[in-house]
Amino acid sequence: MAVVPQGGDAHGHDVDLHTAGERWGKYVDEEQVELFAEDAWHTDFAPDNILIHGGRSRSIGCAWPTRGAAWIGPFMRTLRIMEAGSEAGHAVSWVQRVQSWREAHPKALGAFAAAVTRLWREIAAEDSAPGGWRQPGTPLS
Repeated sequence: MAVVPQGGDAHGHDVDLHTAGERWGKYVDEEQVELFAEDAWHTDFAPDNILIHGGRSRSIGCAWPTRGAAWIGPFMRTLRIMEAGSEAGHAVSWVQRVQSWREAHPKALGAFAAAVTRLWREIAAEDSAPGGWRQPGTPLS
């Protein structure tokens, strides 16, 4: 297991990193890929990959380390905050405390939201077998 240092700087470490463009690029227009930039981030915010202690969260067990814009990590965490039962407004109020999110270009956030939506629709369509994560009868849209 490789460890990505706190702050996302994986330069010089033996970590196989995809770029955000490689991971989500096929879900957006070609000219939008450049909006995702190239910092390193843990983007696999499944509940088992987050350790919360002393009021801080730590990312562990990353299956999707990715180079991308600094706001991608906080963006992905907002999805998990909502998945855990919080209202969208609560998740947005949390992410607005993150400087990289506040400074992100709205077009970049919109393009990334569209890419993530398309990715998960594709995953849901492919994983609708019994025992899959999608509940039977749940619409994709």
